[in-house]
Amino acid sequence: MTLASYIGGLSPTRITQEHRDEARWISQRAIELCENRDSQEFVGQEVHDALVIETNDLLVAREQDDISAVGHVQRIHIGYGYRMIRRRLFETTEEQKPSGRRAKKSKSPQ
Repeated sequence: MTLASYIGGLSPTRITQEHRDEARWISQRAIELCENRDSQEFVGQEVHDALVIETNDLLVAREQDDISAVGHVQRIHIGYGYRMIRRRLFETTEEQKPSGRRAKKSKSPQ
């Protein structure tokens, strides 16, 4: 995650019209995916919302020719995605744990 914020400072890449066009296409595609009911059910509304926000943030950074902002946006969304995955994993783990104690086996009379 730390390396993502160095994009622009360490990269000699300049943002071109091709980069901006690609960002627009990706942003539009993210919106279209969010409108697809099947994909919403697969990953959930929260993931869809995050995708649209990230692609829009990247589009804005590219349209302003700010390669450093691209790196910062990526770092923010990598961190956000990581936290979301951890939360879902731990929620799932907690839900799978059996509730209550197991009944003790009674000793059979000898």
